[in-house]
Amino acid sequence: MKLSMHTVAFFSQKGGSGKTTLAIHAAVVAQESGDRVVLIDCDPQESATWWGMSRERATPLMAKANPSNIGDVLAAASHEGYTLAILDCPPHMTAGAAQLVAATDYMIIPCQPTALDVAAAASAVAVVQAAKKPFAFAINRAPQRAPENQDAYETLAEQGHVCPVMIAERRAFARALTGGLAVTEFDPLGKGAGEMREFWQWVAQQMQMRRKRHAEE
Repeated sequence: MKLSMHTVAFFSQKGGSGKTTLAIHAAVVAQESGDRVVLIDCDPQESATWWGMSRERATPLMAKANPSNIGDVLAAASHEGYTLAILDCPPHMTAGAAQLVAATDYMIIPCQPTALDVAAAASAVAVVQAAKKPFAFAINRAPQRAPENQDAYETLAEQGHVCPVMIAERRAFARALTGGLAVTEFDPLGKGAGEMREFWQWVAQQMQMRRKRHAEE
């Protein structure tokens, strides 16, 4: 029996949140965890596509999509037996953002722990809530041992679910991407790799709990 495909989108309405970086690393970690993953670049900047072209490994599958064809791309991936699609959405409010959100099962809103970034997260929340999609904030590029991290967590928690795993600002993330790798491939035993594995495990658990509740309804 073919498993149904699930879709997670990394969605932010502010540049610099690190959504593409998180999407790429999460796609590889999910693949390592047993999913057949397609990473779909919906961002006109095509940073994820560039990473895929520089990568020597054939997985995860790379694809491009826009609001007008996202349904067709997801349907094709599901037909081919992929179990997870990860979308890297545009970084700013663009025409069609609602269509991308509507095609997604679960939304991740990356946010740096700064006052400006936390304030800007409200615009992404508005789009996601209008589509009635479940979401969680991911605190990204967190300075190590900085009090701003907890401040951001508490403020974001007033608006929605916040992943308890904070992704620190680490050079390993950028260095991995430069070589067409994910952090778990570049430095498998490093702290960054551990954070990404914990982060994705939490996201996967959230999706599993939601699917279970939905099946029981």
